[in-house]
Amino acid sequence: EPLEDNLNDAIRYDINYYMPGDILAKTDRASMRAGIELRAPFLDVDLADFLISLPGNLKVSDSEDKILMRRAFSDLWPKSIRKRRKQGFGSPVNKWLKDEKIKKLKQEYLGDSRKKIYEYLDFKMIQPLCGKENYRTWALLNLAMWMESRN
Repeated sequence: EPLEDNLNDAIRYDINYYMPGDILAKTDRASMRAGIELRAPFLDVDLADFLISLPGNLKVSDSEDKILMRRAFSDLWPKSIRKRRKQGFGSPVNKWLKDEKIKKLKQEYLGDSRKKIYEYLDFKMIQPLCGKENYRTWALLNLAMWMESRN
């Protein structure tokens, strides 16, 4: 497949699946909790359709992302904003996993070889991960808790 098609397929996937199920849901919850009405002007359907139709070299390159947007707004943003790399919205799972309540959950759900997660994963191989405070441990804990909630 040509690179252009792959790029637009990835953009469409983000628009149809990742954004509504993750990013937009999180921003909606956060704005509601703060009592703020949030708008995402770059998600206007007509604007998004137009931008997807543009050639890929206006979107990304080997050294730059959001090319057209950065150039269109370059005079409105400070250089530090305009030139910075894309940032994620990571959660502080390493901090959460240090909390005593979460440690108890880790012991309950990951420290017991009789839990459903160990029907699929090797208990002994998972145990070294349980003492860590990282995304892998967080994901395992969430998976284990979810599996126990299923009948």
